[in-house]
Amino acid sequence: MAKAIRTVDVSNDGVTAQVPLIVDRNANNEEAIARSIVANGDLVDDTKPFPIKVISVQRTPTITRATNVGTVAAGATYVAISNIGNNNGLVLGQTLEPGLTVPFPTRIGETLSAIGYDGTGTILYIQRQS
Repeated sequence: MAKAIRTVDVSNDGVTAQVPLIVDRNANNEEAIARSIVANGDLVDDTKPFPIKVISVQRTPTITRATNVGTVAAGATYVAISNIGNNNGLVLGQTLEPGLTVPFPTRIGETLSAIGYDGTGTILYIQRQS
């Protein structure tokens, strides 16, 4: 039997995650789940297939142009702040030089706390996904 890795979206307690599955092909060339790789990277040797609910989640991205002091609200799943102006800006009290971007990714099921910024004298583009 040929083994392959597939990823599927699974949902647990309202959290959606992409889970890699190790699958085998049986004699009829049908895929059967052999093992699953679950949270924390642990490999579960489970020869019994388990039910998977495949769902789709729509995320809402926004882009904000900021030239002032402000805060990205808590609860985002991803934020990136770019300085596209000519002067330094601040993100979390640290200097963000022109041309630089600071990404704030999260793991599945996590959200970010509030992120303070200061775009006074420059232009910050703030990408937020919730």
